[in-house]
Amino acid sequence: SESGTVGGALLDRVAEAGLGASSFAAIGNRADVSANDLLQYWADDDRTRLVLLYLESFGNARKFSRIAREVSRTKPVVAVRSGGAARAYPSDGDLGPDTLHALFDQTGLIRVATLSQQLDVARVLACQPLPAGPRVALVGNGGGSLALAADACVDAGLTLADLGEGVRTAVADAGGGSAARVRASTVDLGFEAVGADLSRT
Repeated sequence: SESGTVGGALLDRVAEAGLGASSFAAIGNRADVSANDLLQYWADDDRTRLVLLYLESFGNARKFSRIAREVSRTKPVVAVRSGGAARAYPSDGDLGPDTLHALFDQTGLIRVATLSQQLDVARVLACQPLPAGPRVALVGNGGGSLALAADACVDAGLTLADLGEGVRTAVADAGGGSAARVRASTVDLGFEAVGADLSRT
């Protein structure tokens, strides 16, 4: 973190979320250690499964891009990037919005807007196995919410899976009940379904 207070808040929330931290560094104005140095360290650290960053600037953006691309191939990197309205440190060659967007796309970094979003993403990455591919099937308790989720998946470039008869049987065996409806890519358990029903399915 380039901010000690943001870092402290993040560490508190990491503990509340039931996650752990292998190491933490508040680098401030980067007098000696930079984000690039830390990324290189974490790339080789067996205790580190993913990296969370709070960045206000990139220093040597070209070097950051190269290192971040290498690290993100093996470990997810989730970054909160300040928009710069009230920069804590002087600008050292700020990147414009288009350039910044391209940087994140090219490096494979996951950019989020808030610390809460960062922790949500971290929990998924730490606790959920990475998917084998881009196909998605949706399970829920309402047709409208499933339709919105399906639209969001398509907008994100994911592929909606074709669910066959085996899924219908599996849903029935899991206790989905007569209200459950299996469509091409969604399983609607009906509005009376609760969390336990979703977990079983």
